[in-house]
Amino acid sequence: MTGGPLDAMADILGMVIFFNILLAVFNMIPISPLDGSKVLAGVLPPNQANSYARLERHGPVILIGIIAIDYMLGLGILWGIIGPVIRFLTSLAIGY
Repeated sequence: MTGGPLDAMADILGMVIFFNILLAVFNMIPISPLDGSKVLAGVLPPNQANSYARLERHGPVILIGIIAIDYMLGLGILWGIIGPVIRFLTSLAIGY
């Protein structure tokens, strides 16, 4: 018997895990206001961190611009960058 309630619950759990990993990896992109920008600023030498901090106020516009251009032109740049990390972490978490 296939397609039972246990299979449905496993599929839903797999999707929940996938989307949580997707959001976590996306959030680590080093563009303000995402958390990755704070991590990058923390590991940069002080003079480079100060230069990087000046870009922080433009971060949301840069992020929206990257997402919009990637979507409109169908480039797949974001997925090309974060996709392998998401696939790796998802396979570790759910065993696929």
